Amino acid sequence: MAEGNVLACATDALEEDLIPDSVYWANEILKLEPADVTSHFVLAVEALGFFVIEFRVTPRPHLASMALMAVCTLLIEKARELRSTIPLAWAILLIGLWSNVHAECFFGAALVGMFAAGEFLLPKALSRRQTWIALALAAACTAANMANPYGFGLFRYLWENAHASEVVQIAEFRPAYLPVYAPYFAYVLCGAALLLWKLRKLALWELLVFAAFTTLGLLHVRFVALSFCATAPIVAARVADVFPKTQVPILAGLALFAGILLSPRTVADRFEQLGVGDSFLAPHDVLSPGAISFVRSVGLKGTAFNSNNLGGYLIWNLYPQVQVFQDSRFQAYPPELFANIHEAFESQKQWDNLLAGVDWAVLSLARRGPLSGVGRFPQDQWAPVYRDEAISIVVRRSGRFGALVAR
Repeated sequence: MAEGNVLACATDALEEDLIPDSVYWANEILKLEPADVTSHFVLAVEALGFFVIEFRVTPRPHLASMALMAVCTLLIEKARELRSTIPLAWAILLIGLWSNVHAECFFGAALVGMFAAGEFLLPKALSRRQTWIALALAAACTAANMANPYGFGLFRYLWENAHASEVVQIAEFRPAYLPVYAPYFAYVLCGAALLLWKLRKLALWELLVFAAFTTLGLLHVRFVALSFCATAPIVAARVADVFPKTQVPILAGLALFAGILLSPRTVADRFEQLGVGDSFLAPHDVLSPGAISFVRSVGLKGTAFNSNNLGGYLIWNLYPQVQVFQDSRFQAYPPELFANIHEAFESQKQWDNLLAGVDWAVLSLARRGPLSGVGRFPQDQWAPVYRDEAISIVVRRSGRFGALVAR
């Protein structure tokens, strides 16, 4: 009799997620088929989603953030399907790993937090007791952002980076614009319409996530792809609700046709973007191995003025032989440096004073603007000694590398 009571209590506890069987839950989490959204409707959303994220799919660490954000959404979908917070516990480990890969791990924790807060304020999938557990897990996910060598510094980095655009007009922080991001605008409009179509079924957390991440995407192109990864399951669920009997090829075909129609990139352009190796990772129309070889071969060294976008590339290839004037790690320099460069660019005299101690410069021909310096090196003072499609190297005629002009 006592054994039967113990078994009954254990079964109740399992159902309430108090002492879950780890193997059972691991198997459940690994099932990739949410109950109310089949892969057919997901395919329709992803057909348009391809054109939403394609401009942001470049070989950089932020690709990991896209994939890991998608895993976070999977964990939330499993928590909603199973009506349990157990899948969210995996997000703590995921975000701890993510924090060592890319700083956008913060947004993964924010996603879990919005789900937990939405369910706490207006439960749809979780019980009241489960919402308290979800809030605790969301707090743990936030703390997991510090599971890296920088610790709390990651939050400081994000804060400083968010305010860098006050001094420097960073391209990634620009609002989404037409025609490049037309598929994203279409996705946001269609997604909003689908959410409002059956307003009573809309969970508060879905509204919070869709509103927050689409706002980020619309305000800053950097977050367009991340926005899609965070909201795609929500939109897919609404597609299934609104078009339950529509044949899948029709929906996917329409989405694919819309993406092709809206995207300014041609099919030929897409094939040109495919590739592997150095020319793909470091496009030669932006970066130049030839320029690096030239600097080494002729012995250019010391501090050089460089276009902002080339700073990291020069450090990676030439430090300590070469010290850069600036690079795009805006937190590594006082904001006054970039303000001074902007101000000096407006006047040749001020520019000359700014570079009084510099005898050579590496200029980007692909990225122009005040921080590139292009246009402020008059030929009576400076002479080009190297040039290709991406980079121009100039030396001061009266400086220590002036002999290169004759060579």
